Amino acid sequence: MDNSALKNLSGPGKSLKAEPPDNAELAGLMRTGSMRLRDAQSPTLALESQFDLAYNAAHALCLAALRHKGYRPSNRFIVFQVLPHTLGLGPEVWRVLDKCHNTRNLGEYEGMLDVNARLVSDLISATQRVLDALNAQPLSDVNYHGPVSVRDDLPGGLMAKGEQHSNKMTKKPKKDNSPPKTSTSDRPNPPTTYVAPRGKIKNK
Repeated sequence: MDNSALKNLSGPGKSLKAEPPDNAELAGLMRTGSMRLRDAQSPTLALESQFDLAYNAAHALCLAALRHKGYRPSNRFIVFQVLPHTLGLGPEVWRVLDKCHNTRNLGEYEGMLDVNARLVSDLISATQRVLDALNAQPLSDVNYHGPVSVRDDLPGGLMAKGEQHSNKMTKKPKKDNSPPKTSTSDRPNPPTTYVAPRGKIKNK
């Protein structure tokens, strides 16, 4: 898939920010998204709980798709709207997720969470489509738009924290906590001289 649309959305004041992908982050998002999607399908849960789990699963998986492309969002809803560019999914998927995002915001910020069985079912189906598309992607082969080193991102060529700590430990000598050594010299100790105080000493 062409990354030009994502590149056009990135930059200062725009919806996306270029950032190298991280395989550990991708694995974590995939894991939490898959687990929440599985739990959302439990028939013993209330519809509101199923909706909450499925929505957060969808967001985690869509975020994983965007991070795989080498971008980070500046808001939550953009991860759904760029699905045609991250996973090649059409409006039948991202419009459902965008609608659920608006529903989630009404419940989160205005206390008006209005969900029904049809909406939850559509949300779970759309999230499953996202998961299936992600599983078809070679996530280990990150497709970033430009080679960037972590060291290049550090201002003034500074070292990473781990390297700074290692370097400090190398340069700074360790404190000697061993007991003081006993002198073995045959040289005699110098005599001490007693100096009497001036004036008369009164007998008390």
